[in-house]
Order: sequence, then structure tokens, then C-alpha cells
Amino acid sequence: MCRAAGSTRSSTAPRATAASGRRWRSAGRRGSSSCCSPTRISRARAARRVLAGSALVLAAVVVANGYVRDTLPGQTVTAAYCDLVNAGPEDAVLVAVSTPIAASVEIHETRDEAGMVRMRRLERIVVPAGSSVRLEPGGRHLMLFDADTKGIQEARFVFEFAAGQSIRGAFEIRAP
Repeated sequence: MCRAAGSTRSSTAPRATAASGRRWRSAGRRGSSSCCSPTRISRARAARRVLAGSALVLAAVVVANGYVRDTLPGQTVTAAYCDLVNAGPEDAVLVAVSTPIAASVEIHETRDEAGMVRMRRLERIVVPAGSSVRLEPGGRHLMLFDADTKGIQEARFVFEFAAGQSIRGAFEIRAP
């Protein structure tokens, strides 16, 4: 029903409100703004699947045979070694390591370059699916800076991966 301009009849107001209300409720059902919208549910399911997959990959990575060389008197730098075992179906990329016994930990590699043994820092270590990587003397290892190993038999480490997850490992302290 059409009203002339300037008409003050109120029958159009409830109709507009009802229509607006329907649009609002409809948007809530279909919608981009509802927490239960199909779009958001699909995104939430996708996120859970991705996170579950990442958790499964990292659950398959294990730190084994970890040990730290005890520091000598007056020394604050030492090294740590271990095996990273990946029984999962996807590669895992180690990007950082930390421990409360050192101010910082770096991933390093020892190389023979033109007869000179040199160490260089690595940004990451890829642990291939279904395989393992050994961090060992003369190869890849962890360097602990400003380390304090006095009076302890074990140190806890946290290994952080590119996917955002982390795993923990306990390392024994061994005489140098």
C-alpha cells in the first residue's frame, strides 16, 4: 500500500520495523555476524583439523638421549646433544630451543671449511617424516650461552617448531 508524501499514518512504521527485524534475524541465521553461522562453523572445523594434524605431527616427534656437557670452572658456554625422532607422516621443522639453565640457546653446525673447523648458526633443522636427526659433537648441536650447570644433574629443554607447537625434553648433565 502506497502512502502520499507527508502522510502521518503509523501503519508503515510497524511494517518497516517488522521487515527490518526479519532482515536482522535472517542475517543472523545465514549470517556473517552470528557465532553459529555455517561459514564460521566451517572455518572452526577447518582450524580444528589443521591444529589436530599439527598436534599429531608434533606428537610423533620425540627428544631422546639428551645430554649437556657440564661447564668447566670459569666457563659459561657449553653444548647439548640429542636425537630428534620423527615417527610422524610429515616433516617437522625445529626453529628454536630454550632452557632455564642458559641465557640463550642457538642451533649450530660444525663444518670443515678449507681445513679450518668452523661453527655456524642454523636458523632451523628439518626432521624428515619417519626419520631422525642426531645432534652430536662435530656436527649439528645446541650451543648454550651464559649457562650455569653447577650442582644440577638434569636440565629441561623446550623445542619449538615452525608449526607453533613445542615439545619438552630432559637432558642429563655429563662431565666434559
